[in-house]
Amino acid sequence: MRASGASDGQIKRNTEVQRAMFRIVREQQDSAAAEKQLRELLNEYENTTGASASDARAFVESQLRAALSPSLRSIILADPSSILRKVTCPVLALNGSRDLQVLARLNLPAISAALAGAGNQDYEIAELPMLNHLFQKAGTGLVSEYAVIEQTFAPEALEIMNAWIQRHVK
Repeated sequence: MRASGASDGQIKRNTEVQRAMFRIVREQQDSAAAEKQLRELLNEYENTTGASASDARAFVESQLRAALSPSLRSIILADPSSILRKVTCPVLALNGSRDLQVLARLNLPAISAALAGAGNQDYEIAELPMLNHLFQKAGTGLVSEYAVIEQTFAPEALEIMNAWIQRHVK
């Protein structure tokens, strides 16, 4: 949101709503009850956005569809660290510094800690400067930027992958 120019107040309010949505999805097993609670939360939020009624309603409906989708629910309920704590094979984990979907500063240390917790001693973690979620050189990292970047995949990311593979494959 910050990269899109949102104010600190907007970011704070949106973060509160997202956390409340995720809590409902995690805690409410009954989908009808979850939808009711999410609709109440989002209707309250809709009234504070300052958007037109039709834009606010479209936002609420899109957020409801996303929050109730099996794919998002599985992501919210997943605990990748419990899986990573079982991984003992060699691992290369890369993250772009401009990845706004999977933040390097939060995820790379967690990946490292989980792998170390598994006793894995053969892993490499790297944050790649200026790269977005798709490993493209990016200005902002916003999803809207993906389609206008000519580069499909940064050569430096490929070089790191190639070197890692060469070290691990005999």
